[in-house]
Amino acid sequence: MPETLADLRNAKGLTQEELGRLVALRLGLQYVPGSGQKRISRFERNEAEPSVEELRAIGMELGVDQQIIFLSIKSGGIGEARSVFEKVGVDQTVRSIMAVCCLSKSRARSLDDSFASMKEAIEQRNLTMCVFIPYPTSLQLPEYGEHADTLASYYRKVRKSVSEANLLFKSRISADYSHRVALYIPRTDLVRSSIILLPPIARQYSLMVEESSSGALTKTLLEWTPSTERDISRPLLATGVLSIDEQIEGWEAFFGDVLADWIAAKELPGKDAYWERVR
Repeated sequence: MPETLADLRNAKGLTQEELGRLVALRLGLQYVPGSGQKRISRFERNEAEPSVEELRAIGMELGVDQQIIFLSIKSGGIGEARSVFEKVGVDQTVRSIMAVCCLSKSRARSLDDSFASMKEAIEQRNLTMCVFIPYPTSLQLPEYGEHADTLASYYRKVRKSVSEANLLFKSRISADYSHRVALYIPRTDLVRSSIILLPPIARQYSLMVEESSSGALTKTLLEWTPSTERDISRPLLATGVLSIDEQIEGWEAFFGDVLADWIAAKELPGKDAYWERVR
């Protein structure tokens, strides 16, 4: 699958000028020769973001989901994860939240470049970070045997490493902004009577919600792969079964009222029907 807008355009055999003209015609705009090339060129260099109508029109001309068009412009495809934080708060964005589902252990020490990018986005560009550990604190499955013990041991390792990383990170940012970093786990009163077994997955997923000065929300779904020297981010694509919008809807439902309350009330809740904030 092509990764950038230029790749998507070239795959269709279109020049910047041709795509710009087709988009203008689809939108019913009077076309001025040369204007289309300049507009598409700015999108491809990430110097400007298309409007919702332009995104839809570009997607229709290239035959792909409009969310993929947005991601190809916003992230430039596969790259270092810190670049995601460096782009927070650009253009007309007034506040952002990144909800991260941690399915694997955190590294022993943070990467300096990634940490600096996250710290700057939180302290200077109004980013809120909330991390979710989906693994329960206990397993009430006495009949399940050593398989449950294996999973429980992995769950403990993930919780411990993520919790320690969270404490370290919060200790290194200004106290005035520590409320913008939150850690959530499944509510303890729920896991006493029920349990959901989740497989260990050595990557994590994040949903970024950005609010513009007009109140419009932009949602970006990324897959993160931690490595020893750098973290890699990759925009999630349509699967052939699920569209990007359906995947975003699923992750929004997973994060529950934590994300919904931030969008509506501009603050993170202490708990909802499933999650509770531990710090």
